[in-house]
Amino acid sequence: MNHNQFIYKVDKKMRLADFDPNSMADFGDEQQAQVSLEKNAADIADYQDMLMAHETNGLLIIFQAMDGAGKDATIKNVMSNLDPQGCEMKMFKAPSEKEVKHDYLWRAAQSVPARGQIGIFNRSYYEHVIVERIHPEKLARQDNPSCKILFFHPKDAEIRKETRRKHKSPVNFSAKTPRLCSKNLRFSGIYFSSSKISCTRPTCPSVRRTLMPCG
Repeated sequence: MNHNQFIYKVDKKMRLADFDPNSMADFGDEQQAQVSLEKNAADIADYQDMLMAHETNGLLIIFQAMDGAGKDATIKNVMSNLDPQGCEMKMFKAPSEKEVKHDYLWRAAQSVPARGQIGIFNRSYYEHVIVERIHPEKLARQDNPSCKILFFHPKDAEIRKETRRKHKSPVNFSAKTPRLCSKNLRFSGIYFSSSKISCTRPTCPSVRRTLMPCG
């Protein structure tokens, strides 16, 4: 089956009216679709084995639709061959007492799959595109915690001296660590500069930063 007919580019404005909800794609009948489904389910299991073996990437699959559109049945049939050791499904129902105390993306972030794992979202944070648009007061109540950063600012010479002291100390480092630390020492100047940039050029202006001289 040509799957491209159901894929739209993110830089192109999509109109649901352009897609036929009764489309059978390239299948002549339901039996042909069932045969293809079984083959694809087996292929997905093979791909999962490779994903779990390499552990270089994770895969997040989001099933998003209104109630009654067929999300549960699709997950049950299409994902039936997945190894549960490498797969976890998250259902986004009404938030729990703990979840409602955080911003609306918090519970989604807790369920993002690790490398080698497949995560399935049955509904998702996309729900807030609808709910908060109709009821903006709900989003207004989800205040993020106030954040304050204390940036300790010693003299460059002092921090380099302390770094080298820890590098030589047998108490702080194992036998394998000195080689890694020696490599890192060559980049110490870059680390120091990057650290300063992170403080003086904040990505979030609302976060309060306090400079702590400690030379």
